[in-house]
Amino acid sequence: MTKIDNELFKRLVLINQYTILSHVDPDQAEMWERSAEKVRDYWPIDDLPDVQCLQEAMRDPFTEENRAFVYDVFSMHAALQHAEDEGVVPTDPGKTSFAGFDGNHEIKYMSYAEALVNHDGKWKHLRFANRDFNAHHPTLDLYGRMLSEWRKHGSPFELSAAQYEAIVAARVHPANRT
Repeated sequence: MTKIDNELFKRLVLINQYTILSHVDPDQAEMWERSAEKVRDYWPIDDLPDVQCLQEAMRDPFTEENRAFVYDVFSMHAALQHAEDEGVVPTDPGKTSFAGFDGNHEIKYMSYAEALVNHDGKWKHLRFANRDFNAHHPTLDLYGRMLSEWRKHGSPFELSAAQYEAIVAARVHPANRT
């Protein structure tokens, strides 16, 4: 009995997967069929669809801490928006819509947040600055400052006007505060 080499087996599985995808994704059928040909012809793995994305994810995986950060950011925004809905009048309106994450440098956060809302149906009640979840500027430090302030108050859902203002004020970098 002939054993199947590990590399050959992996390529057979990929050919099978790409062939299946060509049938279930008719809009991209030609691309999937071409991908199966590349595998059959023993092209380098880097030339196959989504390999670069997977390699990047392996180098910098989305961790439990990253997931918890996104959930905390959503929870904090929910609390801020709830405070507004309950009558807290912001001194600087429009700062509590979720802006998203930077599409250039925070892509794993942006894609996770988008998937939670648009695919998993979570956090749909939030107000969003835009539906592509791209803030077009770095947000991790900004959200980190806001979360730090929110946590100082015990991460409450019910916010007083003073707590609300302190959290929103934390958006501004300390070097830019007057």
